[in-house]
Amino acid sequence: MPPSRFLPFPSLSAALTMLAALVAPMVCTQDLAAQSKVMLDKEIKIKEWGYQFRPIKDWNPMPADQDDRKTVGRWKLDLSEFEKRGNYEALSAGRHNELMIVRIQTQAETPSGASSNSGKESALPAGWDKKLNPKTIEELIESRWDGASKRWLRQPLKGGKMPGEILDFGSGDEHITIGMFRHMGVEWAMVYVAYEENYSKTWKDIYIKSMQTFKVTEKVDDKVVQANNKDISKLEGEEKREALHASIAGNPGWYYIDTKYYVFLSNANRQFVERLAKDIEAVREAVYIPTFKPRNEKIPLSPVRVFATQSEYHLFGGPGGSAGYFAPSKGELVLFEKFEDQSATKSQSDCRSVMFHEGFHQYIHFAVGDVSPHSWFNEGHGDYFAGLQVSNGKVASRVEPFDWRVRFLKDHMQGGRDLIPLRSLLRYPQSEYYQNPGLKYSQGWAVIYYLRQVTKDKAQREALETYFNYLADNVTAFRAKKKSEEGDEDDKPRGEPVPGIPGLRVFDFENQAAVDRILSEAVDKAFATIDLEALDAELRAWINKL
Repeated sequence: MPPSRFLPFPSLSAALTMLAALVAPMVCTQDLAAQSKVMLDKEIKIKEWGYQFRPIKDWNPMPADQDDRKTVGRWKLDLSEFEKRGNYEALSAGRHNELMIVRIQTQAETPSGASSNSGKESALPAGWDKKLNPKTIEELIESRWDGASKRWLRQPLKGGKMPGEILDFGSGDEHITIGMFRHMGVEWAMVYVAYEENYSKTWKDIYIKSMQTFKVTEKVDDKVVQANNKDISKLEGEEKREALHASIAGNPGWYYIDTKYYVFLSNANRQFVERLAKDIEAVREAVYIPTFKPRNEKIPLSPVRVFATQSEYHLFGGPGGSAGYFAPSKGELVLFEKFEDQSATKSQSDCRSVMFHEGFHQYIHFAVGDVSPHSWFNEGHGDYFAGLQVSNGKVASRVEPFDWRVRFLKDHMQGGRDLIPLRSLLRYPQSEYYQNPGLKYSQGWAVIYYLRQVTKDKAQREALETYFNYLADNVTAFRAKKKSEEGDEDDKPRGEPVPGIPGLRVFDFENQAAVDRILSEAVDKAFATIDLEALDAELRAWINKL
């Protein structure tokens, strides 16, 4: 599922990367081996999960998605050289290359005695249960590639360090090769994926050679296994912290940094990430909390994932043309340190700005009560806080104008183009705000900056606080009413049941109509005494002077 909130970043390389994705169906069968010789790297040992193997050279560790508790190691082909050389055919094909190490415990007989079997019977029909809760490698394959069992060729793995089988099949525009192993009641799989047109010539042999080096050791870290089996979205406090730590246990080069409010997961420069952690902690204490008093009794521990490079960020799922994103469903903030076309110093500065922007989204989403404000307020404040300056743990009182937005607005107006009337901008839902985002993001920043830093008008200066308080207080009251009507059982099913499918429920945000009404009323309340046409004129005059 793509991230629902991200910070656009204007760059030529980003635009070309997006173009590469669009032309993927036209990729020629260019041999990637011509770019660099494909060979195995040195053997690595994943001590926490008790396995070892030789990955392919120039493939980098890549954490699995937060929801994927079966994958205990993941690698992706490094595409940075293709991007630098502008080889977009190889780039498009290379995006498919992936390795997933999958572990499914079918019996409680690991050497250390750890068990993931709960003993509970599923309420789902057998077909749905296999898709959502696969208990064998073959069930997992079918859940990810529908109809795979009718397509695959099964044969023994010869010459391996342990007995195994190979499953080989195509799906969509990809070819999947899977090495399957069994050891002490645990099923393992090395799942290799490649673009179908260059699989046989470039990847088939090296995939099998890598599978031949796979071996399960006699040790597994019980603490990691148990933490990894838990649903992070349902955890709090130290239990959530441990599960986040476990989520990167199978990724060499990745580490975690703990703070009071955050868990940073990263493979980037450690000193830089330590500074990021210190800065966002200071901003939360000095800016976010005092300015936007949280209505939630407990604000969840917030994960922040920082990739070393822009290429890795996009391979993980970062939207093309973005510099970072916040995923509300996971509560996760995702960033990267090195921008492709910038110096290390400029990259780190921009990464910090993006963190303050997306970190605001992360905070405000939970501070209000799992509800995001209007995009002009949410994205506008994100860009406003991107101008924060932090030094030695102290946040400067003045927020600097955000250069990206200033440049855009100046160019836009000097070209004789119109701004969006506030009567429309203040009412746009997120879906409309993302249409022509450059203008809307820039104008949203201008509204927030003007009301917080420039205007002397009392009603205008109070508008943002009025909006937030009305929204937060009424969402809190709405949730309290729903809670009293439905009871307070923690394990009570939520969402609407699906007829004929026991145990499956569809969530539609409890009562979206009521939330939409509260959002609309918050705008009415905040701007009730403000002449929006006069404010439009004031904003234009101020922008012209920037």
